[in-house]
Amino acid sequence: MIHIEHIRIPDELKFALGSICDRFPKIASLSDDAGITLTGLTAEEQLALDFLRVSAPVDEIIDNINMIAADLEALGRSARTFGDNHPFRRYKLLVRTFFYEFGRFEDAFAYYTLWLQRRRYISKEQRKSMRDDFYETMKPMARVRNVCLHADPDWGKHVTPEIAILTGLDLFGLQAADESGEILRWEPHLEPQCT
Repeated sequence: MIHIEHIRIPDELKFALGSICDRFPKIASLSDDAGITLTGLTAEEQLALDFLRVSAPVDEIIDNINMIAADLEALGRSARTFGDNHPFRRYKLLVRTFFYEFGRFEDAFAYYTLWLQRRRYISKEQRKSMRDDFYETMKPMARVRNVCLHADPDWGKHVTPEIAILTGLDLFGLQAADESGEILRWEPHLEPQCT
């Protein structure tokens, strides 16, 4: 199974985050309007906390992509695993959802580079250059994402004759069997698509 790891947090930042946790009852206060406020943080602790705020959205995206990959794997093993009657629709939804989540990396990258610029780790020109490089690298994926989300993608390359037959049979609650009596099943035809 595909599994993407979270962003690795450097040990120095983990140490600073651990220090915040150890002192949390003393440095944290709760208010209705501001939520939890931390006071008395060292520069290293503040940097670690800021880094965590920047990396957390990326880790969430990674978690979502991992869930989609696991769902695709489960769908390939058992077309009815989600209890619905439209396995190919489920497949298309999962593919579209993958590209939606993948596209969120763009937002996270923009936020991260803005964070770097505001702290004067990079200049405005360096940020623009980094973003241009990012977009150029991601351009092929962005095109696919835009078609999946904003247009009507051509699923023809995904629809084998068997998938077309199975989709039609499902509409009427029917099954088909070959001459030997073996019933046409989704899994041998859907699993390669999900993989």
